[in-house]
Amino acid sequence: MKTQMDRWIRALVLLGVGLLASAVPAFAITYPPLSSFLYGNTGVNAPPEKTLVSGPGYPFRILLPANFDPHKKYPVIVYLHGGGEVGTDNERQLTAGRNSANGGLALVSIADPNNQADYPCIFVAPQMPVNSWYNAASVLAIKDLLALLKTQYPDAVDVDRICLTGLSSGGIGSWNIPPQIEPNPFSCIVPLTGFSRYLDTTPKIPIWNFHAANDPVESIKFGNPRGMRVPGEHGSDVIVPHLRELGYSVIYTRYNTGGHNVWVAAYQNPLLLPWMFAQRRGQFAASTPGLTIEGSKIEGSTITLWGKTTEAAKFTRVGWSVSSIQPSAAKADGVADGTTTFVSVSSAFDQTFVGQRLGIVPSNPDLGIPIYEIVAVDSPTTVKLGATLAAGAYSFVTYPRGSMENPFPATGAISPNWRLEKIPLSGGVRQIQVVGEFPSGVTNYGGISTINQMFTVVDKKH
Repeated sequence: MKTQMDRWIRALVLLGVGLLASAVPAFAITYPPLSSFLYGNTGVNAPPEKTLVSGPGYPFRILLPANFDPHKKYPVIVYLHGGGEVGTDNERQLTAGRNSANGGLALVSIADPNNQADYPCIFVAPQMPVNSWYNAASVLAIKDLLALLKTQYPDAVDVDRICLTGLSSGGIGSWNIPPQIEPNPFSCIVPLTGFSRYLDTTPKIPIWNFHAANDPVESIKFGNPRGMRVPGEHGSDVIVPHLRELGYSVIYTRYNTGGHNVWVAAYQNPLLLPWMFAQRRGQFAASTPGLTIEGSKIEGSTITLWGKTTEAAKFTRVGWSVSSIQPSAAKADGVADGTTTFVSVSSAFDQTFVGQRLGIVPSNPDLGIPIYEIVAVDSPTTVKLGATLAAGAYSFVTYPRGSMENPFPATGAISPNWRLEKIPLSGGVRQIQVVGEFPSGVTNYGGISTINQMFTVVDKKH
């Protein structure tokens, strides 16, 4: 017997229209044609159990995997559009970005038939009438949508693999909707360029967050950088360290540049889709990129930690840090010549600065700080950076070893096994962040990706 959802099908024809993404793609992308998507509305097409949904309902589009089997379990990706796609036409959330959902449809690319075979999923994209992916109405909309999917496809929806992701306003929703739904229905969240109002009630689930330091729309520090800071709204540079201090393990891809619309590049990160599919509700983060602590040994006033990284992520550093080590005071006399050379007339750089990091302080204090590696000291006033910096005068800070932005590195091999020798301990409780670093995935944007695990040492004498 056909389900009610089956009757909504216009046509499930996966005819590839070649459309190569333009933002430094990691692999060839062909977005599925809009005719492949089914239509729905959480109110009009409510399940028989009317108590599961309420209100007028919200439109959504759904893509079933190729060769869909209603009796086979599939993960679900719930995609939240940006503020420019609000409405009730039930199309704009997909047509944005040249019919690519602003790059979100890379998650269901049909360029490679193996993508459908290896990562089949139910992809659903709801649409909100106003820019409000974080208020009570949007929470209700997502709850109703999940209830509807589970009712219409009871054997196909894998309730332990429902990923929530979104960009801009949808990234805000990805941070703010999960804390407002009990019990937690999500296996992981992937926010892009958003802010959070619920730092302390964020579910302890796998998180991969993307943001650019120079985002002019949703500040990486304060959420809204237009002089309208809202108390309690926090950007990624506040969210991630706070969650890490609380013991959360978070993957954070922090681009130096790229502005607000880093979405196409982020959704094409070759590690993202397999990572999303590997997560299970109620379980620790799995798959690549991965970092684990396998053991520890206390020797006098020091501790040694060791563990593993996943090789496919190509980690460039595993290190440790504590939150008490602060960057230097800002200086206002840095000059770049458009290459990797950076000069500061009054600063005295010595060889201890090799391996430190230099942050460029923006003229707009609401924007984040892009960070560059210091790879060489040419003179007491001149350093070489690990990437080209546009010519100009800059204020800057330096990040010493042991700060969260510049962890003390392990010596020797870091993949697949790493070892951090003789980390100094102090009395009482000591929290050590073990941080793995790997490429951001977009050379033009720079920056790095990080993943952490917190290790807590308890001195029983205190």
